[in-house]
Amino acid sequence: MSARPDDALVEPTASDPIPDLLERTLGMYYLSPSFYVAELCKFVVGTDPWVYAAQHCGGDWESVLRTSDGVNRLATFHRAYATAVDDVHGTVAPWDGSAGGAAGRYLTDLQNALDEQARAVHGISEQLEKIAVSMYELNQAFAEILSVITDAAIRVLIRIAATSIAAATGVGVLGSAAIAASSVVDLVIISDQWRKAIDVHTTVWTSIQGLIGVLTGNLAKIENIEIPGLPAV
Repeated sequence: MSARPDDALVEPTASDPIPDLLERTLGMYYLSPSFYVAELCKFVVGTDPWVYAAQHCGGDWESVLRTSDGVNRLATFHRAYATAVDDVHGTVAPWDGSAGGAAGRYLTDLQNALDEQARAVHGISEQLEKIAVSMYELNQAFAEILSVITDAAIRVLIRIAATSIAAATGVGVLGSAAIAASSVVDLVIISDQWRKAIDVHTTVWTSIQGLIGVLTGNLAKIENIEIPGLPAV
């Protein structure tokens, strides 16, 4: 006997697509001054300011991923329901007469409709998962860009302080000029990173729009699937 279809209808979940430790190691975050600033903020106020800011740019990927899991469980329910209908079909197959024929046709049509629904619902789940991963990657990209900007800003502030000290102690105009020139490089980095953030947002948003189009197509399929009515007695 097949499993109950409603066994699939449990609380949906969402998990981080890439573990934080792996992500930080691959991204060389531990070499970044802003990483330790973020860790201090998390210790003091319980929030990573860069992640918090990125979430407001990229959206709540975790809720979308949880929705994808819930929709996928609904697709599993439809598949299990179709299997259960097929099991019932096997029990009425030996029936003779018009009643047996009507029951067989009804169960066949119902199973086909459920299978078709399962495919469309699963397609929606896949698109939602892709959207969630795109949002996640956008969040991570924004957080990394903000971190790079912060690192550059920290270096600029340190050099400004060093310039003031050099000028006050009479180390020399050339030393102060060299420090100021190196600060310009970091200011250029900040500008470039901000443009990169805008480009990343535009690229990901365009991708998500395309995924939403495919998702809408699957919704239209579901609307056009006709569930057969019970045969007339």
